[in-house]
Amino acid sequence: MTPEGDGRVESLCLEALARRVDERVAFLDEACAGDPELRRRVEVLLARAGGFLETPAWEAAPPLKVGARLGAYEIEGEIGSGGMGEVYRARDTRLERTVAIKVLPRAFGGDPERRARFEREAKTIAGLNHPHICTLHDIGDHEGTVFLVMELLAGETLAEHLRKGPLPLEQALTVATHIAEALAAAHRQGIIHRDLKPANVMLTKAGAKLLDFGLAKLKRHGAQPEGADAPSAPTLSATLTGERTIVGTLQYMAPEQLEGRPVDARTDIFAFGAVLHEMLTGRKAFDGQSHASLMSAILTAHPPAISSVEPASPPALDHVVQRCLAKDPEDRWQNAGDLVIELKWIAAAGAEPAAAVRSRKAARVLQAAVAVLALALVASLAVNWMSRRMSPAPPRPVQFTVVPPAPYVLSTLDVPALSPDGTKLAFTARPPDGPSALFERELDSLEVREIAGTSGASSPFWSPDGERLGFFSNRKLKTVTLSGASPATLADGYCCGTWGRDGVILFTGSGPSVRDRRTFRISSEGGLAAEVGHLDASRSERLHQWPVLLPDGRHFLYFSRSGRPDVQGIYEASLSSGETKRVMSAASHVVFVPPGYLLFRLQGRLMVQAYDWRQSRVTGEPIQVAEMVAGADQTAYNAATFAAAPDALAYIPGTATPSTLTWLDRRGTRLGSVGDPGEYYSPQLSPDERTLAVGRYDLATDSRDIWLFDLTRGGAPSRFTFDPADDMNPAWSPDGTRIAFTSARSGQRDIYEKTVGGPGEERLLLSSGTDKHVEYASPDGRMLLFNVIPESGRQEIWALPLVSGGKPFALLRGPADTQSSPLSPDGKFIAYHSSESGRYEIFIQALASGRRWPISIGGGMTPQWRPDGRELFYIAGSRLMAVDITMAGGRVEAGVPHALFEAPFWRGGRNVFVPSRDGRRFLAILQPEQTASRSITVELNWMSRLKQ
Repeated sequence: MTPEGDGRVESLCLEALARRVDERVAFLDEACAGDPELRRRVEVLLARAGGFLETPAWEAAPPLKVGARLGAYEIEGEIGSGGMGEVYRARDTRLERTVAIKVLPRAFGGDPERRARFEREAKTIAGLNHPHICTLHDIGDHEGTVFLVMELLAGETLAEHLRKGPLPLEQALTVATHIAEALAAAHRQGIIHRDLKPANVMLTKAGAKLLDFGLAKLKRHGAQPEGADAPSAPTLSATLTGERTIVGTLQYMAPEQLEGRPVDARTDIFAFGAVLHEMLTGRKAFDGQSHASLMSAILTAHPPAISSVEPASPPALDHVVQRCLAKDPEDRWQNAGDLVIELKWIAAAGAEPAAAVRSRKAARVLQAAVAVLALALVASLAVNWMSRRMSPAPPRPVQFTVVPPAPYVLSTLDVPALSPDGTKLAFTARPPDGPSALFERELDSLEVREIAGTSGASSPFWSPDGERLGFFSNRKLKTVTLSGASPATLADGYCCGTWGRDGVILFTGSGPSVRDRRTFRISSEGGLAAEVGHLDASRSERLHQWPVLLPDGRHFLYFSRSGRPDVQGIYEASLSSGETKRVMSAASHVVFVPPGYLLFRLQGRLMVQAYDWRQSRVTGEPIQVAEMVAGADQTAYNAATFAAAPDALAYIPGTATPSTLTWLDRRGTRLGSVGDPGEYYSPQLSPDERTLAVGRYDLATDSRDIWLFDLTRGGAPSRFTFDPADDMNPAWSPDGTRIAFTSARSGQRDIYEKTVGGPGEERLLLSSGTDKHVEYASPDGRMLLFNVIPESGRQEIWALPLVSGGKPFALLRGPADTQSSPLSPDGKFIAYHSSESGRYEIFIQALASGRRWPISIGGGMTPQWRPDGRELFYIAGSRLMAVDITMAGGRVEAGVPHALFEAPFWRGGRNVFVPSRDGRRFLAILQPEQTASRSITVELNWMSRLKQ
């Protein structure tokens, strides 16, 4: 991972830069304790940003002396030093010209991948031959020293000039036109600057020159720029001018950069508007006392019109700047070429400013007269005004997004959590091939921090003071402090906790039978867990989940799942008496927000409704808060990915059509789709490849069922299961006459079987004291594989004999989670992924001898055999990998894994693709490109919308 792509590194660098130089070492000692690699990366970025400590020895390069040679270039003297390197005046001995040489940090030469990307982009940028772009002549490497050879410019930067005050109107228009022309030329080549600011503009006798494309990103073949799908953290680079500090970089960043959304040419146009505003007024367009207040200003505020600061300026300039600074990129100028035309038109209208001045003078005279007349009215209302204070306008809602640091990604497997005061966000995220981890971010900071010791974490919840977190991992309830201490284990637990002010934690655990999910209480300091509620047989209750303590600390809400829809829903219970009362029908958990609101998911939408907790009743009608919110997939029943506090709301956006069933060839070419877009899980082709069985989520019922698609008739769909509970993970029998599947209809996930066609009879195959998820049937049809999480807390693979009287037995028990386990076509080997190395890797194991062979290199999940057994396919991040397999004499010989193609694979379910018999096609569940990378939407001041 490069430092530029590491959001955590950049956030720590921002914090360090906000402190005095003499405080930075102590700050990093504490922030990076126990993580030397993190400390190294932060110091690299600090050095580049000019926010130096002392330049680290491994990063520093010895200064070049006059007369030293870098290849054909002879050093004549030092021009200056900056965070991105030292700059020297030099003579090109081949072409007899004077140039500027920038010696780059050694990290450029030490990282081959970064070096290759740097050279590739430098060559493209060197092709920008434009009079208003500083020319890059050459790149070189002399005995490990990487350097750039550039046009030598004489003059001063725009930032230096603006310290003396704003530019005269005519000069400002000329400079602005030159910058816009330079941007237009770069954008036509697919190059986005991303760091336009006054310090990166040089004023010379020949006009303005745009500098420092070192942070630019290329946009190839019409795609987003490289890195555009990653969070665009604040730029931390210095320039050719030798700046030693960051001068207002944040002030020129567009809202999409702050929110981590993709950037394009319109991002440069926003920065251009901020620079133009500063040239004309001498003031920054956006300012703040802290990073948080500055970010809020960029996201919500609008700078004063140019004409209000400089009355002589043409009114058309107000329009130009305001449109550049539009919050939504769609509302800005769409290309810099249009800006050039507009600026030249304004510059040609030389008489307009004077006319505008005369017009404004007349307006001021009229305003003065109106003001005199208004004084009488003001006086008559004065007593009235003084007798009642005007209520301040409610704060406007502010939205931004949060993403985990790469390579971690969000999925719909868990639920975020907001601290009670709404200032901190906790969430879990997963790397492409490994278990989840717990992250925390203060909402007024850019830093997203991983909390150590939280591997496998799910369902986080906050302590009342916001200093500790509860979470679940490996079927254990744990707590951890934000100060960095190791997590403490409190009790066995399943999911879903709530933390009261008196130190009581309520959580979901198992009763006498593992299938009984009930509410338990325990002290946050430890002790014995005691059961709080009991399942009510008269209501056909099957589980209690998602407890939520109410303000008095003695009552709580919970979700009750029942076999009777008329009694299922949200209940309120008393810790002292055990009395319960049904509050509302619901298909998801609820969040209570003081002083009295319930948030819940209804048909995919996030709703809020007033709740009188003293009377245990909802009032009024539900109000929609968000259009679509994702539902949680596997962690818990009836969950959705949202959290709320009085001042903050957080949720993972969803969509009604989040995935498609798509055929692809071995090069990733899309050959067509099956059925309509929807939310699909765990596809499997029938043995004759004529029918597809797949799980599908229905927004109307908030549940999943299994559907069949007839591939011989264009993918005609038919519903296969009809129970109101979740039915999922279809597995065909070898003869194609039956489908085994997982169903939650009994309150837990058991295994059922149903015949295909005919009367469609269903029968229960296995019910036991824990959840079971169907994997695959054996090729001979004699057993069915499934995974469970027993008391050990680790997922295991078991086999259910399908002959009369057969009892389930453990097939694979590893030191870590073991999942997704198809058998080879001859039934002698099993492929699976395991997290024992800290990330998921693919293995093949012989059933007879127990010997196993590692298959993947660099991570992998969800293996699938080619039906002839000659290849094994699996997913590694967004790539579909293939491995040649030879099986003989109880042994396996595997080739080197190679990538077939990349695609935005859906994340969730037992598997996300199935190969055809010949291995030439793959039916995969794909996400739309724009939703392949999930983020958490955070909205501050969301309750002000309720008052409207």
